[in-house]
Amino acid sequence: LLRQFPGARLIVLHRPREQVVASSASLVWHHGRLMSDHVTATEIGQEWERKTRLREERMVSALEGVGENKRIDLEFDAVSANWRSEVGRVYAWLGRALDGDVERRMARFIEGSTAHRQHRYRPVDFGLVGPMPTA
Repeated sequence: LLRQFPGARLIVLHRPREQVVASSASLVWHHGRLMSDHVTATEIGQEWERKTRLREERMVSALEGVGENKRIDLEFDAVSANWRSEVGRVYAWLGRALDGDVERRMARFIEGSTAHRQHRYRPVDFGLVGPMPTA
């Protein structure tokens, strides 16, 4: 990406693997069980743990050598706790002012979004217990 678009900058969002796997497995399970009587929640949990670990390994490799001037790292929990502060960090990193009107529109969008508010899951439901191996 950076070779093709040398002026590009990357915003990298990090979320604990356990949360990513459990959330993804939950979504896949709820859709997959409509199409199969044989797939189990544990199988889905194991597959999504494998896929998430592979994604992490590839991301670490892809980001090697990408300096701070080309990327900013955000933590999922920090964005969830105070999105305004984190968006402000991104805008400052980009050397841009966060316009009040833009911030108000962002707030309106977030306040109106209900997409994930009802998404409830527990890692144990997908055979995910204990700490996951690191990438």
